[in-house]
Amino acid sequence: MAARAAIEAVLNAKAAALVARSHADMAALLDDTFAYVNASGHRVDRDGYLAAFTGDGPLRFISQEISDLEVREFDGFAIATMTLHDVFHAPSGHFDGRMRSLAVLRHTPQGWRWSGGQTMRLPP
Repeated sequence: MAARAAIEAVLNAKAAALVARSHADMAALLDDTFAYVNASGHRVDRDGYLAAFTGDGPLRFISQEISDLEVREFDGFAIATMTLHDVFHAPSGHFDGRMRSLAVLRHTPQGWRWSGGQTMRLPP
């Protein structure tokens, strides 16, 4: 499936943008109507996600590794599920653990764009 490789590249670019705190790189990956629910249950839009993960906020990603990636393609969009190994510093302390994540991506003339998703912590 050609879409799988392209979507995996988007997700890996997202992980790299998180670590680099690159506003420009992350903004290029996000759909204009992006919506996300984080592991704490907070809902954020595109601007909120960019501010939280690429701005001067206290959350700092050290790494994000993707495994168990499955992609299901539909007409014009795809759903990707994966396991994430996240390492980051937050106001609440250091986190090094696994998450389950779902990403919805939309195919645009510019390529695949991350439109939304949800993440939850996995038990240790």
